[in-house]
Amino acid sequence: AAFEVASGYEISLFADESDGIANPITMRWGPRGRLWVLCSQVYPQIVPTEEADDKLFILEDTDGDGRADKSTVFVDGLHMPTGFALGDGGAYIGVGQDLIFLKDSNGDDQADQREIVATGFGTGDTHQNINSFSWSPDGELLFCQGLHCFSRVETAWGIVRLDEHGVWRMRPRRGQFHTFRGGSGEIVDSPNLPEDIQGNVLIAGYFARTIDRMKLIPEASGHRTENLPSLLRSTHRSFRPVDIRTGPDGAIYIADWFNPIIGHYQASFRHPDRDEAHGRIWKITAKGNSLKDFVDLTELSISGLLDRLKTEPLRERERTREELSSRDSDKVIRAIKTWVNQLSSQDSRYEHHLYEALCVSAWHEAVNESLLLRLLGAQSARARAFATRLVGRWQDRLPNPMALLERSIADADPRVRLEAIVALSYLPDPEVM
Repeated sequence: AAFEVASGYEISLFADESDGIANPITMRWGPRGRLWVLCSQVYPQIVPTEEADDKLFILEDTDGDGRADKSTVFVDGLHMPTGFALGDGGAYIGVGQDLIFLKDSNGDDQADQREIVATGFGTGDTHQNINSFSWSPDGELLFCQGLHCFSRVETAWGIVRLDEHGVWRMRPRRGQFHTFRGGSGEIVDSPNLPEDIQGNVLIAGYFARTIDRMKLIPEASGHRTENLPSLLRSTHRSFRPVDIRTGPDGAIYIADWFNPIIGHYQASFRHPDRDEAHGRIWKITAKGNSLKDFVDLTELSISGLLDRLKTEPLRERERTREELSSRDSDKVIRAIKTWVNQLSSQDSRYEHHLYEALCVSAWHEAVNESLLLRLLGAQSARARAFATRLVGRWQDRLPNPMALLERSIADADPRVRLEAIVALSYLPDPEVM
């Protein structure tokens, strides 16, 4: 009753504490069309006499009525996890100073393999630990840390440092990390929503209790933004939207921390109003618009997954790449070669398809020089820009990467020139060498 929804949209409840969801931090859609939700009741500080038991849940709507009716605990016993991503056949989770990888090896939807991928991330402030996990299109795991975190992560490539707020970039198959300054948001790309919202950036305003909208307008080598009317507002003091995801059905899902107190600067750690028992997952749809059926990507062949990359919207292509990352690398690379050879150069989206093929190759750290060269000479500046970044990523396995970067530095498009600068960040760190 406290919601004010934008005209033409409606909201419904997908899950709550009756499904085990309390204090949801973030969520991701898995390959089988199920929603994975990370919850932390320990935040902001564990009671000394208690054991940490935060969980990663898998929610499923088995009867198709738009409401979750099955909840499975993938892993419990976590201590204040702050972010996760699905990929490589499992889940990467940020837990305090550690980045861990969990995998279900026997198909019972419960983690039975655990690996510490890296450790040494800063924990100076519990709500600023590594968070906001997201995959780049070419299979690099990106995540953030906050202002009061000071990290020293030891890798096979040397110690990587990041002081204060910034972004981490990890190449899982090489164990390589880079650091930057920056941030992230959800971008709408769903044929099941009206045209006026396509391409909008949605921001979860947990302080103002709103879902805000911005329009991205390309400008020079970057973008400018234009504020639009909010998609959703609430006067309820516990409504705290913290994450937004477009579902495989085309609807917009919102993780609601559902707590009158969200920080620990404004109130005591032990404040009695802290709510550790409730949580919500909301679902926003467009009135009169039908939703797509959920597709179980694990049942598709490699070629079937590659075909999805031709036409599916943004988040579905991302989910498809995540599933391809869990398949055998040799089989995926062979399938890509066959798939590319079958593409028609007369297709209006031909360069896009080549881009997707190059993305999947990079996920598997398989250098495809011929495909890279084709995209470096593409008509689309965005394709040339992406290929330029990969030159930097593959600089230690290409015969003459600097010659390729010189070509991009001289490109007429500022986006390509900018990516040539970004590509240089992949070169060996003199401090490490």
